[in-house]
Amino acid sequence: MTLRCDKITYWIYLGAIATLTALLSGPRAEAQYLYLDADGDGRATASDQVRMDGDHTVEVWLQTDTGPDGSPARASADRSLLTINSYEFILQAQGGKVQFGEYTNLQPTMDLPLTQGRSSTEIHVGFAGSEILPPGKYHLGTLHYRVTEGTPSLSFASSSTLDGTFGTSFGSRYEGLDGDNTLKLGVSSGAATRTKQPAASGDWSDASGLSADADAVSKAAAANSPPTARFGAAIVRRQNGALALRVSTTRPGAYVVRVFDVRGRLVQSLQGNPEPSSQEFELGIGSRGHAIAAGVYFYRLSAPEGKLEGRFVLMK
Repeated sequence: MTLRCDKITYWIYLGAIATLTALLSGPRAEAQYLYLDADGDGRATASDQVRMDGDHTVEVWLQTDTGPDGSPARASADRSLLTINSYEFILQAQGGKVQFGEYTNLQPTMDLPLTQGRSSTEIHVGFAGSEILPPGKYHLGTLHYRVTEGTPSLSFASSSTLDGTFGTSFGSRYEGLDGDNTLKLGVSSGAATRTKQPAASGDWSDASGLSADADAVSKAAAANSPPTARFGAAIVRRQNGALALRVSTTRPGAYVVRVFDVRGRLVQSLQGNPEPSSQEFELGIGSRGHAIAAGVYFYRLSAPEGKLEGRFVLMK
């Protein structure tokens, strides 16, 4: 009797292991494609980029049974199982912040909204319905957004920073890797270019977001770069109304600024800092510290980098 119980237990154990193995190694759906379209042509192309100024709309599309190149799903011999009756997605911003606005669901049979979540760098939305739609290409909805900081890109993600229960997936008659009839995005996608990777923890991995506008990124980088030092001289007016000569040097070495009147007489001589720098010298003060008369004057700058000349009018 004891032996019989042990055998029964053994076979139950083997059956449980087989069932668990089947679940853990269930079929992947591979060759689904989720993407954003920014220019309204229904496709994902290099021209689809995040627009940095004002309010804009992006369209969300899902292909349930083929990849971006039209290749059919490989996991199931019966592609008719790759239906859809619900969807959810996580969209994240990298390199900046975004004000995510209204999302409009364009699937009338999926009228049950799922829990939403949003922040300045992420949004999660989803909808479900009882009607099972056939495999194909679906215009899921439209999302309004406004960039508020930086030059962000937008990409789909498989996990959320807002809630651990959020994901990117769609409901289907195809059982999927977890056997729950929910086909899940397995990896976070690249935004600038679509990158395909093995779906390490999901059923599919093809997704395309929006890259950051290249011109905006270049302008932002230039604006944040320190200005390039240049050798030069310019007349400026200070807050107290006095005229000054601003001199910028980029090489070490002392320099001299001499001021002459219209007759060529030297009326002011100034010694510059030997280190590369930007300095201002007040004009209109003679060699003995007395104010010089109003009129037209000329300056001559002699420095290791070269010589510069200019004129100014001194008024009283």
